Amino acid sequence: MCRSPFTVRFTRVVGEPQQAYITRVRMQRAARLIREHDDSLAQVALSIGYESESSFSKAVKRQYQKTPGQFRKEKHERIAKAALQAERDSETSLIE
Repeated sequence: MCRSPFTVRFTRVVGEPQQAYITRVRMQRAARLIREHDDSLAQVALSIGYESESSFSKAVKRQYQKTPGQFRKEKHERIAKAALQAERDSETSLIE
């Protein structure tokens, strides 16, 4: 199949152009890796196919309107909030 008919068919079947699809999938994977793992941003960038942390950071910012560092900060804030809630819950159960 020639490239042009494939591109048209891909867009019709998937609902978005190839490059947009690939970028979206890569960024979803990156967001998950940043939130769920403690790998460096450079390691995350390499694992999803970016050769430089800078281009990776720009792509994340373009996709999500936030930097990879902001994703990581949100992760740490969620963990701290969960720990605080667990502490409060255990104090409450001791009082009862």
